[in-house]
Amino acid sequence: MSRKYYIHGTGELRKDGKLYCTVCGRELPGNTLKQPFPCTVSHETPFDEDVQISVWNCYPTVLYKGAVIEEAWSLTEAEKDRLYDLAVESVEQAGGAINMSGRYPPTEALCRYIAELKQRYGRE
Repeated sequence: MSRKYYIHGTGELRKDGKLYCTVCGRELPGNTLKQPFPCTVSHETPFDEDVQISVWNCYPTVLYKGAVIEEAWSLTEAEKDRLYDLAVESVEQAGGAINMSGRYPPTEALCRYIAELKQRYGRE
């Protein structure tokens, strides 16, 4: 399974050259908002860098390693429906909605389903 991260809200680069979260105050190693530890405002499910949901035009598209799963894999209609439902659930649990364009993290349920699909379709 891929490595997972938490996304910190905002960061401040201080004079010492280190990035600190402006919400929780912790130093962010590597000067990135993507960290293996949560912020006080992080969604409780870690961010999976291989799986993202892109919402545009009121439709959640699930991406795996940058590719649209529905287009790259030969999913059945039932699999597409389940993927859509889990994508909507992920967006809502992250505080969004399908009428709010943007990128959203997956829930654990969506990550597990994608792991099942990867095994079924022999994907890495």
